Amino acid sequence: MKKHSYSIYRHIVVIVLIPFIILTLLLLGTYEVYRASMFGRSQEEFALQMEQYRLRLEERLNNIRNTAREVGYSEAVQKYFVQMNNAQRADNYIFLRNLFNTFIDATPGVRAIYVVDESGAFLDSGNNLLHYFQRAGVEYDFDGRTEGFFTDILPEGVNESPRYCLYCAPVGVITPISLGQKERFLTCALLVDVPELLAEIAPGEPPVCELLFWQERILASSRALNAGAKSALVAAATAVGGTAPWQIEVAGEPYFFQTAALSTENGLVYAFSMPVNHFMEGTDRLKSFVLVGVGGCVAVVAVLMLLLRRSISRPIAQIAQDMAHITTKQISIGDTNVVELQNLASGVNRMLSRLTESQRQEMENMEKIHQLEMYKMQAEMLALRSQINPHFLFNTLGCVIGMAMHYRVEPLEQIVTALSDSLHYALRAPDEVTLQQEIDHLQDYMRILEIRMPDKYRLVVHAAPETLEKRVLSLLLQPLAENAVQHGFQEYQKRAERTIYLASWIDAADGGLRLRLADNGRGIEADHLAGILEQMNGGEFPAQKRHIALINIARRLRIAYGDQCHMDIRSKPGYYTCVELQFPAEGRFLR
Repeated sequence: MKKHSYSIYRHIVVIVLIPFIILTLLLLGTYEVYRASMFGRSQEEFALQMEQYRLRLEERLNNIRNTAREVGYSEAVQKYFVQMNNAQRADNYIFLRNLFNTFIDATPGVRAIYVVDESGAFLDSGNNLLHYFQRAGVEYDFDGRTEGFFTDILPEGVNESPRYCLYCAPVGVITPISLGQKERFLTCALLVDVPELLAEIAPGEPPVCELLFWQERILASSRALNAGAKSALVAAATAVGGTAPWQIEVAGEPYFFQTAALSTENGLVYAFSMPVNHFMEGTDRLKSFVLVGVGGCVAVVAVLMLLLRRSISRPIAQIAQDMAHITTKQISIGDTNVVELQNLASGVNRMLSRLTESQRQEMENMEKIHQLEMYKMQAEMLALRSQINPHFLFNTLGCVIGMAMHYRVEPLEQIVTALSDSLHYALRAPDEVTLQQEIDHLQDYMRILEIRMPDKYRLVVHAAPETLEKRVLSLLLQPLAENAVQHGFQEYQKRAERTIYLASWIDAADGGLRLRLADNGRGIEADHLAGILEQMNGGEFPAQKRHIALINIARRLRIAYGDQCHMDIRSKPGYYTCVELQFPAEGRFLR
């Protein structure tokens, strides 16, 4: 059955245009809904911002309350009014004024501090504003109060705007002299500059306008206002009720406006205002952008459809032709100008390249396997030959021992026997042996040296009994001792006997096996020792064969135990060299 054929170009046009038209209608239809929701969100954001700034202002009021208590209950003020006579008060007057001014500098909004007791004794910060406190003392009765309070805004002169109020806090006398007597109180009053309370509440935000109202008049504003704006804001503050944001008109511009009574309980009202356009300025631009964008997209889509019709057919035909010739000599697809088709061709070419590379690697691996088989056969032949050579060597050494015994040449018998045991151990010992076997092999080596050079070298062994049956690497101790003989005792000029010390124990901290082999030879210079340690930690053997035993042992330990082993060399030139090994006591190799 013949399948229905269709045009890719027409399908692409339909697939692109239908969603585009639907999307355009949705954008235009939801714009007004979005604008309405943005207005509601703007009100919420405005209310949150207003609450944030109101809390900052309340925090300043709380700081004023706390400052009044700190001043009144300070040790200097308590002593001044209770424990000092007139002479002492005169001596401390300047100090207390400086103390008051320190509190004033640290508390925004405070201009002066006054403290008075029930007898009329008086102390102030000396800011030439005493008449405000005196005026408040006439209007308010400070005696008998137990809670702090803010006074009403204090009146000013005829041509001056009112700006000050007092916060008065009763302070109990708590000095020891008052015990057993009638409870006494001080009154600590702070003169508050109301407009200064708004300073830096909303720094760096020009659209914000903060105001403080008292008895339907503006006491303070964070921005300069003309007469019309002041009238509109006063009217709004009088008319607005509740705590929800209102929208008002100021000089023909819409503003959000909200008020809140402060905790001063003296009629102060905090008001907050911001332009509505500050929150909605992006909405109108969005409408223009949507309209322009839709028109532009229509034009672009029309042009793209024309270009698509011209450009899509030829690259597809070329790819189909290249795919048909892949099975012959061609192993890649030609490039096109269409990005999607480029990705398709690139993916196919990468697949073909990986297949070709896989075939090449398979051929190389087969060749390597063949070479490994050849190497294995050669290694087996060498192994068979190596079994013959040591056998002949040991037979010959046995013959020499027999002849030495026959002719009663005891030194020759001893040295050949020790040499035979040492060679037998070196050639046929397994990778892992007991520590006792290693010590025996070391003693055979030292016995050969003793026969060759009597009383010249001495071996001292201090091995903990529990370590003798622990498994260690074979050929571990004898190369270290031989290294000490060849290098440590070279040009030896001490009177002391050439001694090699061997100690073994189980580390109580981690349960590892510790081996220490030291000599009293000439030691190793610091720079030379650093070079040895660097070669021990390197990946290749050095070109010069000095200290090859140390490097060989370090590499073998690292291969056998990985990070679980440690080899350390310490030396003091002219005195000693000490090699210390640490590895698992169980002797498990890494496999």
